[in-house]
Amino acid sequence: WEIQGDGIERWEFSKDGKDLTLHVRKGVKFFDKPPANGREVEARDVVYSLKSMTGQLYPDLPPVRFPRKSNLDAMVDAVAVDKYTVKIEFRATPFLTCVLDCGTGIVSKQYYDQVGIDVARRQTAGTGPYRLTRHALGSVMQLEAVDEYWRNVPQWKTVRLLNAPEDSTRLAMVITG
Repeated sequence: WEIQGDGIERWEFSKDGKDLTLHVRKGVKFFDKPPANGREVEARDVVYSLKSMTGQLYPDLPPVRFPRKSNLDAMVDAVAVDKYTVKIEFRATPFLTCVLDCGTGIVSKQYYDQVGIDVARRQTAGTGPYRLTRHALGSVMQLEAVDEYWRNVPQWKTVRLLNAPEDSTRLAMVITG
């Protein structure tokens, strides 16, 4: 497999293998949602996101519900070197797998500060091809295309993900369209 970056366009390890430098892709923007309002993603957002996921920013809050959070335990620190460069000190390589995983998102600190961490964890203001417009836990999740997505315009305008834990219910949903 060849690892390809999305919001991170390239990366390199230090010679001793203890540091990882990430280069944030220029032109990637947050959703047009206050307070980020479509601003460009910067290294500070990557650092904030990583430190938030590892519990380094909010040690008094319950841990973030993140399926691969244990992979982040290898991170010692993350620092914004400049507007588009992040330096990460880590202990083990599973961290890289987690950072480059599609389930790891970059978030806006301003958005978290404005709406509060509890709301922001459920209603993110991300950078992907779709934004969450409806979420009924255990029932349905609806996503709308982001026309300003940096890579290309998403193929579908609306995506609805229906949750049906029982096999018979899922089969009935498929049969009825």
